[in-house]
Amino acid sequence: MVNRGFFGNISNTIDLMKSCVNVLKKDKELIFFPIMAAIFIIIL
Repeated sequence: MVNRGFFGNISNTIDLMKSCVNVLKKDKELIFFPIMAAIFIIIL
């Protein structure tokens, strides 16, 4: 289902964030790459 308008976009964003969190809960090794990327960006 596609929501329209501003609040529809917020709803879609929240649903996407929930899906991402569920994936990270299932495979905790995936969080390693974004953390390392953030560290390297801060160092540079």
